[in-house]
Amino acid sequence: MKYAFMLENRTFFPVSLMCEVLDVSKSGFFSRSKRDHESRAIKRLELVLQVTKIHQESRGNYGSPRVLRALKALDIRCSKRKIERLMQVEGIRAKTKKKFRFTTDSNHR
Repeated sequence: MKYAFMLENRTFFPVSLMCEVLDVSKSGFFSRSKRDHESRAIKRLELVLQVTKIHQESRGNYGSPRVLRALKALDIRCSKRKIERLMQVEGIRAKTKKKFRFTTDSNHR
């Protein structure tokens, strides 16, 4: 958030002054501004497509742990937390099993 503000206002204020006021290092700002955000978005989209494909192939049964195992089998590296967040944001959920209920009343005469 701070870096975005600094990037937008770097024409109005000196970077060194903004870094001092916002308590950010200059090297951190410049390394952040040089990153390629488009390639990260493309990688995220590819990961979403892979997760969706794996989830659909399992007929909606796989949750994040099984999806993660399937991704590792395909040599796609990512963390469990990333898969959990991605599935949550995209609305991908595993089917839940219903609790077994007895339908027979055994307390009869």
